Order: sequence, then C-alpha cells, then structure tokens
Amino acid sequence: MRESAASEDEGGGGLGDWVKRTLERERAAGFPSLPGATVKLRLPLRQALANALLDARPRREGDKVKSVRLLFAARDRLAIELTTAKIFLLPSEWRLDAEVTRYVPFDGDGRLRLTLLNGGLVRMLLNVAPLPDFLRVQGEKAEIDLGLLLRRADLGWLIPLITRCAFNVEPGVLWLDLDLRTPPTGDASAPPLPEVPAA
Repeated sequence: MRESAASEDEGGGGLGDWVKRTLERERAAGFPSLPGATVKLRLPLRQALANALLDARPRREGDKVKSVRLLFAARDRLAIELTTAKIFLLPSEWRLDAEVTRYVPFDGDGRLRLTLLNGGLVRMLLNVAPLPDFLRVQGEKAEIDLGLLLRRADLGWLIPLITRCAFNVEPGVLWLDLDLRTPPTGDASAPPLPEVPAA
C-alpha cells in the first residue's frame, strides 16, 4: 500500500496530476493541441486577498514604499492607501481616491486606467510622491500596470492570451472578467499529450 501511494505521488498517476502536466506542457509549447480555444472567467477578488497579494510583492532595494492597501469602496470606485518613507516635507501617508475605467485593452501590457478624485493640492503632491513602480500618476489620471504585476507573479504567459479584460468594483470586492484565447493554429510537430491515467 505504501509503495503504491509513493509511486503514484512521484509519477503523478492521478487525473489531477495528468491535467496539471498537460496544461504545463501546453503552456510551455504555446498550446499546440488547443488551437483557438476560448475560455471566459469571472473571478471575485476580495479586498483581503488583494491586500495579501500586495503584502507579498517583491521589494526592490531602495524602495521607499512601505505598504500598499486597496479599498474597494463603491461601484466603480476604489482607494489606494500608501505608506512611504519620509521625504523632506512630503507626507508619509497617502490616499488616492479614484474612479475605475472598466475595460482594459490588452494589446500589450494591460493598464488599468483610473481618474483621480482627490483635490488639487493632493493630486499635485501625488505627482511627486514615491509611488510603487506599478502605479503611475499624471495629472488627474493614474494607471496600474497589470502586465508588470502578472509577470512578477509568474503569470506573464497569460498576457498574450487575454482578448478582453473588464473590472467591476463593488463594496469589498473587485470582479474580474477575462476572455482568454489560445493561438488559432496548432503545431503539428509538437509531442503527443501525456497518456490519460487509467481509472
């Protein structure tokens, strides 16, 4: 019994392991056996999970941003709360209130566009604040670089598959709608799929 269980773990004999190996193989080869496949996803991103992901983000040497928090405040409204190192007379705590542009074009790196709702003085200071490198502020507009965040999470391979990306913010949750499509032509020279394990 023990030998059988061990060999199954090492060899990945279960159906779940087969699915995982197949997807990894397809991803590495550019999805040759799944040409033109389309997948629609609707994912709820809860505020607590979003902030846990931000807490786990890699820190760069000399990074002046100590913490980043998201607040999903209301329909199509979010807030970004930042704590930064003290620089001269600038404040060390910042809050960006913004309206979300729902649809994100993914013709390269996707950028979530925001319209800042902060007053003039705060908005002016935000243009010189030490912000995270995935957040850019210019005037009353701001952008979150989703492509950069995906690559840092080892999910950069998703970027060329995304054909539609939309955000819908509600209190406490951000709904993410994704349409994915694999390349339309397969690779006839690709190795065969792994055999499906016997039931």
